[in-house]
Amino acid sequence: MSLNKDDPGNDPIFYILQVCKDANLNETAHMLEQESGYFFDLKYFENLILNGKWEEVEKYLSRFTGVNDNYHSTKIYFEIRKVKYYETLYKNEHAVALDILRKDLRAFEESHRELYREMTLLLTIENFREQTKIPFEGDSITRRKKLINVLRPVIEDNPVIKGRTKVAPCHRFLETSERFQLFVLRSDFHPVTSHHTPLC
Repeated sequence: MSLNKDDPGNDPIFYILQVCKDANLNETAHMLEQESGYFFDLKYFENLILNGKWEEVEKYLSRFTGVNDNYHSTKIYFEIRKVKYYETLYKNEHAVALDILRKDLRAFEESHRELYREMTLLLTIENFREQTKIPFEGDSITRRKKLINVLRPVIEDNPVIKGRTKVAPCHRFLETSERFQLFVLRSDFHPVTSHHTPLC
C-alpha cells in the first residue's frame, strides 16, 4: 500500500492520521507522521521548541530531512543548535556547551567560519549574560518564540517539507472512521481473517 502524498485525500495514511487525531491519540499520530514522513506537524514541532526539548526537536525533524539535504535544512538545523548552544552558555554549563560545539555545530564550521570562531570564544567568558553584543536578551520563552519565527518560513519553503505542513481540517471521529471504512471497501486491501472457531 503506497503513499499518495500528491493527493492526501485519497491516501490511507490520511485517514489513519485523522482517526488518531480525532481520538486524541496524539503520540500515535506523531509516530505515524515520523515513520511515514507524510505530515510535518508544525504546531507540535514548535511546541517542542517552546519547551526546550532539543533532542526531540531534532529527532522529529530528522525523520523528514537531514542536515545536508539542502540550504533550508542546513539553516533549520543550524539555527536550532545555535540557540541550544547559547542557552547552555546562558546557564553557565560550559562543559555541555563545549560538547554541543564539538558534536552539533562542527558541521557548520566551514559555512559559518567567523560565527563558529565567535561561538568558540564565548566558552572563555565567565559570565555569558553580561555580554551585551550577543543578541540573546529576554527569557527563554521569548527567545524560543523568536527562533520559531525564524524557522517557520524556512520550513514551509523547504522543498522536502513543503506541502506537508497542512492537511484538510479534521472531521469528527465517527465521520472519519466511516470514510476510512469506505476506502477499505473500495481498495484492494484484504485483511487477514482468522480461521479459528470463536470462543463463545
